Amino acid sequence: MAMLHLGANGQTAKQIEEVFGFNRLEGKFHSTFGGLHDQLFKNTAENLTIESPFQRLDREKMLEIFFGLGYDSPSITITSSNGVFVNKHLEVHEDYKQALKIYGAQVDSLDFDENPQKSVNSINNWINEATEGKIPRMLTTDSLNHDTALVIANALYFLR
Repeated sequence: MAMLHLGANGQTAKQIEEVFGFNRLEGKFHSTFGGLHDQLFKNTAENLTIESPFQRLDREKMLEIFFGLGYDSPSITITSSNGVFVNKHLEVHEDYKQALKIYGAQVDSLDFDENPQKSVNSINNWINEATEGKIPRMLTTDSLNHDTALVIANALYFLR
């Protein structure tokens, strides 16, 4: 929902904020959550910390809190992947594309209207790769139609 919220405005953005509690972070939701995401899944430096409205946490403490694990465990694999797939007939604002980088996502344009099977295959290939083959296929051709504007996908791969 965070990636959807990035592209929303007006009443839609307000409703997402209220329902999911984004408004509790007083305009700092995306920077806080994006920093947490980066700290947990992309950070290779050992003692980086993030600013949150609550407290400063290092990666080892976050892994312990969220997953009950210590950072130094060699048998842990945790990856997060985020993808945004948009109907190629729609314009995506450059600001939205840039903002999605907070979550490590990029926008791929696909032809949902004229070639739904190729679009489904592209998204399923992304899902298969993001889950290291654990979920080889999620969508079928009837998952997309002429009303489909956007598909937002995320995968959390956890192996212990």
